[in-house]
Amino acid sequence: MYYTHLKIVIGIVLACAFVVYVGYQGRFFLVGPTLTLREPSVPLQESRAITVRGTVAHAVLITVNGYPIDTDLDGNFAYSLVLPDGYSILTVSARDRYGRERTETRSLFLALGSATTTNQ
Repeated sequence: MYYTHLKIVIGIVLACAFVVYVGYQGRFFLVGPTLTLREPSVPLQESRAITVRGTVAHAVLITVNGYPIDTDLDGNFAYSLVLPDGYSILTVSARDRYGRERTETRSLFLALGSATTTNQ
């Protein structure tokens, strides 16, 4: 009888360990890709050439305005972009291997020759 109870307890412990392991390994399937866009951080741009910088995790495809880009081993990316005159929209997307997608959108305005004022 003692061995029967011991087998049941061991079976329950192993089943719980299996459920925890599957849940831990499945977190990437549940969460999807992460995308953090660091630059540009302000909408008003004073230079036509900008660099889009950010970080992704768990993504197989990263695009900037529809163009695929590469990342380093840590998931960091940098992409040079030339802005048109006036208003434009920047779209950065990351897609994981299951097809889930995260998108960051920024509205940018190119103001060439805009002067900054200071109170003196």
